[in-house]
Amino acid sequence: MLYRVQQARESYKAAVEARTLQEQALECERSKFQAGSPTAYEFIQYQSSLAESEVCRSNRSRVYAKAKAALQRAVGSTLVDNNVIVDDAYLNRASRIGMSPAQK
Repeated sequence: MLYRVQQARESYKAAVEARTLQEQALECERSKFQAGSPTAYEFIQYQSSLAESEVCRSNRSRVYAKAKAALQRAVGSTLVDNNVIVDDAYLNRASRIGMSPAQK
């Protein structure tokens, strides 16, 4: 279980880095396009690649969240990890730990 979470986290980090690099490539291509160097088709290809990398990043984020939740369920740490105090939840009170300063 822990291995899946670690693998999903690393996969997500790689997707974030790939998206960042794709964004930088698009900016470079945009500069070239504005200078008249590449064609509109090439520029659109870079935009499409950026969109694909964002979809990949989003999917990897989802997989990581699911793996993390599965691990929390397996080890029974869901409530603790989310700062839920059962007595407070039962009495319909918000935990002071999880509250923002404006809510206290």
